[in-house]
Amino acid sequence: MNLLQRLKLRTKLVLVVGLAVLAVTASIGAGASLLQQRMVEDRVAKLDAVLDTTASLAKGLEAQVAAHRITHDQAIAQMREFIHQIRFGDGDYVTMQSQDGIVLAHATVPAMEGKVSANKDADGHSVFDLAMAAVAHTDRGIISYPFPRPGETVLKPKIASVVRFDPWKVILLCGTYVDDLEADYRSALLRLGGIGGGILTVTLLIAWLVNRDISHSLGALKLAMAKLATGDHSIEIPGTGRRDEVGDMAAAVLVFRHGLREVERLAGEQAGERQRADEEKHAALARMADTIESETRAAIELIGRRTEVIATAATDMSESASRTGISARGAADVSAQALSTAQTVASAAQQLASSIQEISGQVGRSTSVVGRAVARATPPAKRSRR
Repeated sequence: MNLLQRLKLRTKLVLVVGLAVLAVTASIGAGASLLQQRMVEDRVAKLDAVLDTTASLAKGLEAQVAAHRITHDQAIAQMREFIHQIRFGDGDYVTMQSQDGIVLAHATVPAMEGKVSANKDADGHSVFDLAMAAVAHTDRGIISYPFPRPGETVLKPKIASVVRFDPWKVILLCGTYVDDLEADYRSALLRLGGIGGGILTVTLLIAWLVNRDISHSLGALKLAMAKLATGDHSIEIPGTGRRDEVGDMAAAVLVFRHGLREVERLAGEQAGERQRADEEKHAALARMADTIESETRAAIELIGRRTEVIATAATDMSESASRTGISARGAADVSAQALSTAQTVASAAQQLASSIQEISGQVGRSTSVVGRAVARATPPAKRSRR
C-alpha cells in the first residue's frame, strides 16, 4: 500500500493497462491452446469412432468364425476388403498388423500387406513399436509422430488411435494428419490476437482519455487552490459540475473558497468598525478641546470684567478719599488714616491687577497647549477643512 501511495496516478494507470495487456495476452494464448487441444480431441474422437466401427466389424467376423460359418482366413480376407474401402479425411486410412509387425491390411498401400512395416518417425522409432507400446497395458491408446503424406517427402504431424484385438492377435491402427489443425490453430490465434489487439487498443485509448481527464482536472484544481492560497478569492473553481471524485474535491474547494470570502468580509467589517471608532474618538477629543477652549475663554473674560469692576471701585475709593481729605483738612488724623487706607486699597488693587494679568498669561499658555493637543488629535482631512 505504501508503494502505491508513492506512485503517481499516471504510473498507476500504466500498471493497470500493463496488467490488462498481460491478462489479454495470457487469455489469448490459453484460449488458442484450449482451442487446439479441443480440435485435437475432436480429431481423436473421429479416429476412435472409425476404429470402433472397424473393431465392431472384426468382432462380428470373429463371431462368425466361432460359429463355424466362416474360417479365420476368410474373416481376415473380409476384414482386409473392408479396410480397403474405408476412407475418411484427406489421406486418412486404417491398417491392421499382426503383433509381430506383419501388415495384414493397408488401405492405401496394399503392396505392404504380408510384409513387416518399416515405417519410422523422424527420431527413428518404428510406428509399429510406438503402437505396441501404447497398448502394452491397455486395449486402446493414442500415438503421435511425424510422417509424410502419400507421394510427399515432407514430414507432417500425425496422430493415430490404436486398438488391440486379442482374438486375432492383431492391432488396428487408424491414423490422420493434423497439420491442418496447426493451420487452424494459427488462424484462430491470429483472430484472437486481432480481437485482443482491438480490445487493448480501446483499453489504451480509454486509459489515455481517463488519465488526460483526471490529470487536467486535478491540475486545474491545484492551480485554483494555489491562487486561493495567495489571496485571490475571485478565482472560479473548475469541475464543480462533475459527478465523480474530482467533482467532490472541487465541491470541497468551493466550500473552502466561500469560507475564505466570509473571513475576508468579516475582516473588512472589523477594519471599518475600527476606523469608525478611531474617527469617533478623534471627534470626541476635538469636541472636548473645543469645550475646554470656550470655557477657558469665558472664564478669562469673566475674570477680566470683574477685575475692571474692582479697579473702577478702587479708583472711586481713591477719588473719594481725596475729596474727603480736601473737605476735612481739619481732621488730620482721620484724613491721614483715610489716605493710608486708600493707598493700601490702591496697592491691593495693583496687586490684584498683577495677579489677574498673571492668570491671564497662564490661561493663554493653557489655551495654546490645548490648541496644540487638538491639532495633534485632529485627522489631516479635518484640519484641511478648517
